[in-house]
Amino acid sequence: MDGKHLLFGGPIAALCLLITFGAIGTQAREAAQQPEAALAEEPMAEVQLQALRVAVAQPKPFSVSMLVQDFTGAFTQANMKAQITAVEQEAIKQNLDSVWGNTHPDAVVIVLEDPTNKPQVRLQVGLTLPHAGVHATGRLKVVTMNFPSAVKFVHQGQYQKIGTVFRTMQATLQQSGRGVAFPVVLNALDDPGRVPAAELRTVVLTPVK
Repeated sequence: MDGKHLLFGGPIAALCLLITFGAIGTQAREAAQQPEAALAEEPMAEVQLQALRVAVAQPKPFSVSMLVQDFTGAFTQANMKAQITAVEQEAIKQNLDSVWGNTHPDAVVIVLEDPTNKPQVRLQVGLTLPHAGVHATGRLKVVTMNFPSAVKFVHQGQYQKIGTVFRTMQATLQQSGRGVAFPVVLNALDDPGRVPAAELRTVVLTPVK
């Protein structure tokens, strides 16, 4: 099984996405205080902005199942790479790769709390599942997130722009007296080693309060 990967390009696919999220909490708070100035720093493309507004205006119930392991520690690239790799390798050891058939799972990170100014952050890191009927043992577990109301937005572009997406979402929700909540689920749909940065797709699933 040496060299075998479940992810489309191995664990590297999610790394930039994960590190980008570390500053979102601070940026979101700044946006709440000065939304117009904050959004002007990194404006979204008009097409993406309109799509986000539509998604925010129509939050829906969402349910998503994932194979993850818990992690509490520093939000660093080295730690995230290690966690994704560990989940992938343990899933193969437990012969869970048959769950995906001929498809590939997406790397996923569940951010359980606002990471702002926290040296130790609680996360769940792993892979998306096609269904919840999977039996995992040891440190791996199947987690299903059931959000009564959430915004699901597919960001297309550089991972570094995810912070802009998140704070734009927050500012837009605040206009109607709502707000974002945690946990936030992130998953990368494309391999950055094969897809140009401007075309990378990332799902941002954010519960609404």
